[in-house]
Amino acid sequence: EYVRQLRNMAGNTIFAGYVYGERLAALFRHCALFVLPSDLEGLPIVLLEALAYGAPVLASDIPPNVEVLGDHGEYFKAGNVDDLARALRACLRESEALRRNSSELREWAMVQYDWDAVCDATERVYMGVTGR
Repeated sequence: EYVRQLRNMAGNTIFAGYVYGERLAALFRHCALFVLPSDLEGLPIVLLEALAYGAPVLASDIPPNVEVLGDHGEYFKAGNVDDLARALRACLRESEALRRNSSELREWAMVQYDWDAVCDATERVYMGVTGR
């Protein structure tokens, strides 16, 4: 019943289900807005994936999302439906500006989360812990 109600209210929302490969890439590249409403995350890989494709993003304000997006992110208060609705309206009103900013955010994230840089930082931690 819940899913039926969502589909009736969804308008042009896509309920994509499990997707991967080129279809997933196309969804990220062409979405109006990627929203991550998580209450709990480790490192939000899906958020990094959305950034890598240049998707405009809106995320809950939990610490892992803020760690990834920093001052560059668009946020709403986690668990607050009214704030999510406010942020959705604001982001969709400013979709062209968000799309332009998403390329800058993509470049920033690609530097911050570059695999070589992450490996170097991890190695420094291990070397520090082992006294090498």
